[in-house]
Amino acid sequence: MLPDFREDLHLVVAGRAGAKGHCTIDNYRALSRSLEISDSVTFIDGYILDSDIPDLFHLCDWVALPYRRHFTSQSGVLNVAAQYNRPVLVSSAPTFVETLDQCDIGVVTDADETARLKIGVEEIMNRVADGYEHTFEAYITQFGWAENAARTLDVYSSLCGTTSVGSLSSTNPESPSN
Repeated sequence: MLPDFREDLHLVVAGRAGAKGHCTIDNYRALSRSLEISDSVTFIDGYILDSDIPDLFHLCDWVALPYRRHFTSQSGVLNVAAQYNRPVLVSSAPTFVETLDQCDIGVVTDADETARLKIGVEEIMNRVADGYEHTFEAYITQFGWAENAARTLDVYSSLCGTTSVGSLSSTNPESPSN
C-alpha cells in the first residue's frame, strides 16, 4: 500500500508498542524493511513526553488511528489531534463513527481491510492537499477536554449534591486566545 504514496507520505509511528496481543516495534521495523519502505517510516518507541507532543502534531499533516474493529473505547489522541487542528483517519470503530458523524474532522475507513485503508489514506491526503475545511471548533466545543471535564464535574457535583461549576474555557493550543 505505502509504495503508491512514497513521494508524498512519511509515516511516523509514535508511542509505546508491543501491548499485549500486538506486535513489537521490532516486528513493525522488520515489516517496513520487507516492504522496502523503511526510508519512509520513522519509529518513536516509548512513552511520548508531554513536552514532545506539540512538535509531533505540528510536524504532521494528519493523524492515523487505525484501531481494530473491536476497539470500543475513545482515543485521547483523537482529542489531541483536534486540539492541534489535525484531521484524522480513523477506523470504523463505533466510537469513531459516531464522533465523526457529528463533527467532520476526518475520514472513517475500515482499518482491518488493506484495500479500504488505502482508500482512506488517499481520501485524507486529498482533503489535506485540497485545503478541506474540517470542523475542529465544533468538535472541541462538543467533545474537547474542557467539555469533558465540565461534564465530569457536573456528574460528580450531582452525585455529591453540590452546585455545578459549569463549562470551562477552551484549551485549544491552536486557538488565538491561548
